Amino acid sequence: ICITKGNVEIQASGGGGVTKTIMVGGVQVDFGHGGRHIDASKFNIDDIMEVIAHDATTHPANPSTNAFVNIKYDGYPIEYRFYTFDCQHLKIGTFFFPHDFK
Repeated sequence: ICITKGNVEIQASGGGGVTKTIMVGGVQVDFGHGGRHIDASKFNIDDIMEVIAHDATTHPANPSTNAFVNIKYDGYPIEYRFYTFDCQHLKIGTFFFPHDFK
């Protein structure tokens, strides 16, 4: 499902920038600063990004909206937040382990 509203453009604030781009079935998924919230000595950040990118493309695209999603990675809970630019472009602004996860 894809709802279009013309071209949507936002300026990144806070962390800003794109640290990695993953293409999933013609959809561009850009990542922001999320990797800094995960301990790279214990978890493979690139693998987590792949899982998140594929999951994010399964959600209905509603341009210029934010979404908050919870998934599992190797049995661990991960929350990610994404912004839909348009039907072929998403940005994962951040991802992290929920605060109540120990």
